Amino acid sequence: MMVDDFAKLHAGHMGVHAVLANVLIDKGIVSREELCERLRQAYQAAVQSPGGSQSAAVLAGMVRYLESREAPRSKPQ
Repeated sequence: MMVDDFAKLHAGHMGVHAVLANVLIDKGIVSREELCERLRQAYQAAVQSPGGSQSAAVLAGMVRYLESREAPRSKPQ
């Protein structure tokens, strides 16, 4: 039961993060490239920290999402 609860919580958090990332990009607050680079930096830090493998997996997932064709492209300024 706890595994299912964790999976649901994780999926919800990922959905919220994806929405926030898209809003930041759409509003021109951050470029897709800059956000991906920051997520990659956080990934590298997570990989090097004890117990960071789960965080690293989530960060890698966000980079994959942002690099996919399904994520909207940032608006030209």
